[in-house]
Amino acid sequence: MINAVFDDVSKKQTLLCLSMYFIFVFADIFKPVIYADYLKYTFVLYICFICLYSKKDFYLALSELIILPADYCLLFTNEYETGVMFFIAAMIIFILRHTQKAWLRFLPFFIITIVSYVNKTYIPSVYIIYALCFYINFLIVLSLKNKGLIIGFSLFALCDAAVAFNYISPNRTICSVIWLLYGASHLMIISSSFKPKGFLFDTAQRYHGLS
Repeated sequence: MINAVFDDVSKKQTLLCLSMYFIFVFADIFKPVIYADYLKYTFVLYICFICLYSKKDFYLALSELIILPADYCLLFTNEYETGVMFFIAAMIIFILRHTQKAWLRFLPFFIITIVSYVNKTYIPSVYIIYALCFYINFLIVLSLKNKGLIIGFSLFALCDAAVAFNYISPNRTICSVIWLLYGASHLMIISSSFKPKGFLFDTAQRYHGLS
């Protein structure tokens, strides 16, 4: 069982996370500027720091750490497939975190092997692999019945859908909600594991373990 209860998220840390989130969401919706992208990355970096500093949930900290280069690729470069590869790695870590079943832990590696060899479509294999790994993790999360995680990964799924729609048909409105959903998903995912002192996480469930 993984003990994932955090006791050291202060109200100041919570307020800082929320402040960064609302500022870049406001900028995306009303006045898109390049500085908002730096604030988005700082937001994710700070969440990663909180997870690493707590030292109480190795898999969560590792997944957030892996997400950092993924977000860098998507925010500041055109290396989208490289960014998605990092997201695949993060989803594998989430799967390892959320289940102890050996066959589910092995499944992503089986998918990577099969899809890499049999995919003959115009869709790059990394996107298919990411989608499959994400929804395997999502189904596992649903079985855990942890409301914070379910909401967090539901928002993550909506974010992915917005990214896909924006890729197919670029639209400023859709683009403006991507990080609104993505940032909120991060907050909900970590709040499901934290037992904090800050107001954002006061309603989070005590996360005793994962099966």
